[in-house]
Amino acid sequence: MPRISKLTDIEKQESRRRAQRKWQAKNAEKIKQNYIDNREARTQYQLAYRGRHKEDIKEYAKKYRSTPIGTKRNRIGNWKRIGIIPDNNDWDALYDRFISCDNCERCNTELVYGWSINGKSCDHDHTTGIVRGILCRSCNSKLPKQSPPPMPSTPEIKFDLNLAVDS
Repeated sequence: MPRISKLTDIEKQESRRRAQRKWQAKNAEKIKQNYIDNREARTQYQLAYRGRHKEDIKEYAKKYRSTPIGTKRNRIGNWKRIGIIPDNNDWDALYDRFISCDNCERCNTELVYGWSINGKSCDHDHTTGIVRGILCRSCNSKLPKQSPPPMPSTPEIKFDLNLAVDS
């Protein structure tokens, strides 16, 4: 008698996913062409859907932004929009530094969340975008928006010791 094994729901899902990935790899060109051919219809459908569900989408976005992941993505998105560039382009490390920083790196005042004078601020050079530190809003507003330009180096004075001096 053949042995019949019953697959669990998770195993069935995995099997379906594998089959779907295999089909997508085999039909990649057809999928791409279908996407291009139906761009206008898809755009119209999306606009109509957003129009019908405008309030639901707003509510969902509001709930998402209040979650830790939503807060993080929102803050990083704001930093990208204003031109902040973290060290090694590591946004997660910059966010972790921002969250874990309890005191202003300039005046050592205890930082709080929000728009108060002691609120956290990611200070950066507005020309280069490089982060200078996590400061309170008071210190951030006192600093210049750009680093001062580098001082021109004085040219080296070279002496020619082979000059003949007329006496």
